[in-house]
Amino acid sequence: ACQTMLDGYAQVAENSFDVCVLLTDGEDRSYKTDADLKKMVRPETAVFGIFVGSDPLGQSKLRNLVGCGRAGHQDKQDCDFFASAADFDALLDTTHEIAQDVTRSSDVALCAERTAIIEFPVLLCMILPYILWYLSCFTVTIAKRQMNKGRSYKQLHQLMLDDQA
Repeated sequence: ACQTMLDGYAQVAENSFDVCVLLTDGEDRSYKTDADLKKMVRPETAVFGIFVGSDPLGQSKLRNLVGCGRAGHQDKQDCDFFASAADFDALLDTTHEIAQDVTRSSDVALCAERTAIIEFPVLLCMILPYILWYLSCFTVTIAKRQMNKGRSYKQLHQLMLDDQA
């Protein structure tokens, strides 16, 4: 359901950082395997899990569903989209940390994508003058050789590369 809602939201850019947030006490009524639940979202969609309660089995299942999405190229430690608390008051204390983690990961993912977009034109602009210089010198040399093709080098009274001084 989360991925369907994200796909239906057309007011953001196509390359946005998508996050599904799961808040649970550990009770699973879907009776689906972890693999089946993970397939419900695209690999580039991040899944952030918030566990409130004391059920270790439910906490473990939620931790297995958590994914970093586009920020997945980072180490798992830098992209730990999971938080747990024994009660809602403890969760309220960690809310700021949760928001910072999601923001940091989305910034890194989007920055890497934008850097790749900018990198090619910058490199092209840096290399293009050298390519143009080489081609212009190459063209001038070929043109001179074609113009002097019928003449003897000695008649021109010019030193060429293969002449002996």
